[in-house]
Amino acid sequence: MKRERSPGFKLFLTGFIAFLLAVPLAAVYLLSWDRQEQSKTAQESIAAGWGGPQTIIGPVLVIPYTSETVETVTQNGKDVTRAVQTVRELYLSPEQNDLTTEIKPKKLKRSIYESVLFEAANDGKATFAFPADFDRYGIKRAQLKLESAELRFGISDSRGLQASSKVSIDGVVTQLQPGKGLNATQNSGFFAFVNWDGTKPLTVKYDYAIRGNKNLTLVPRAASPNGPSIQNGLVPVSMAISCPKSAMCVKTVLTRSMKSAIWLWVRPWL
Repeated sequence: MKRERSPGFKLFLTGFIAFLLAVPLAAVYLLSWDRQEQSKTAQESIAAGWGGPQTIIGPVLVIPYTSETVETVTQNGKDVTRAVQTVRELYLSPEQNDLTTEIKPKKLKRSIYESVLFEAANDGKATFAFPADFDRYGIKRAQLKLESAELRFGISDSRGLQASSKVSIDGVVTQLQPGKGLNATQNSGFFAFVNWDGTKPLTVKYDYAIRGNKNLTLVPRAASPNGPSIQNGLVPVSMAISCPKSAMCVKTVLTRSMKSAIWLWVRPWL
């Protein structure tokens, strides 16, 4: 008489068969994970020294101004109120900002892995002016330190900035300084000192190129045609995206090029 197997043995046999079936699945997963890690390492090696994903913001005119605040402190057991002078920064977006960006992709390979790098040449013109209703913001012209104003450009990875970069203010080429970008680029970028009296519009022409890989994010900054140009920029009035015949593009705010290897984002909401 054949002895019937116990439920415990059947459970063990089922688990053992499931384990044998899981071994090849685990091997495939580990192989896929290893290839992904090797691809990531190879792409980082290819892009080393070239520049990472890039975000471009600006230009923005930053003007220091003095502000008086009232604070209460305790001295000798008594509360004393006093006025304190502090220096703050006013961020002025351009009334108009015309920017043309030309992207030149470049595909590099290492073994079976490849990475697409790019060089983006940015050529633009911006005009700054105080809004007609500037006084409503509670800042008087006498508080502004216009002689200490700075023109700031935000670049997320300033290692990719090329030496041929040039900025002219009212037709005069100015010297560029590293650092002091904008918050959206973690203060990475470059700036130039500006001596402006504020009586006439300030015209800025800029021409700079950056290198990077994977992503290029453009954050246009400009003022409303009918409102103030302080703080946030607004959506561009017009935008055109064109691509060479060798690239695949989608004509929307999100454009793919170089066989989906480079993403170009236009983000006007930062």
